[in-house]
Amino acid sequence: HVLFLGDLVHGMLNHAAEREETLLVVEQFSLAMHSFSQFLIALKADFTRITCHGVVGNHGRWPHQRKPPSVGRHSNLDGLVLRALEAMLQGQGVSFDLHPRGRQIVEIAGTHIHLMHGDEVRGGGEVPYRGMLR
Repeated sequence: HVLFLGDLVHGMLNHAAEREETLLVVEQFSLAMHSFSQFLIALKADFTRITCHGVVGNHGRWPHQRKPPSVGRHSNLDGLVLRALEAMLQGQGVSFDLHPRGRQIVEIAGTHIHLMHGDEVRGGGEVPYRGMLR
């Protein structure tokens, strides 16, 4: 089981938060696709079955929208990377369990694991660890 918890690609939160990037979003996307696909293919040498579980982060959202899935929010940057990775690895023995939300519960070997992106955990503009302390 491989867990993708969001923020795979940085950028496009809103214009006020923009800063000069060292890598353009398209370069980040290409690097993520290459790195993750090669990593998962390498895992196939040691594991007969690989399942990737994914939640989305808060990058690439349309303005004035909050928690997904809301209108226009399914196409955030994490969702694009994970869906493209799923298509790229089709037929390679890697399955995907993806959700257009920032959280999901998965069962692995009889244990329930709550996957949550940090944006879902934070409270009132605080950093994620404050939300986890609650």
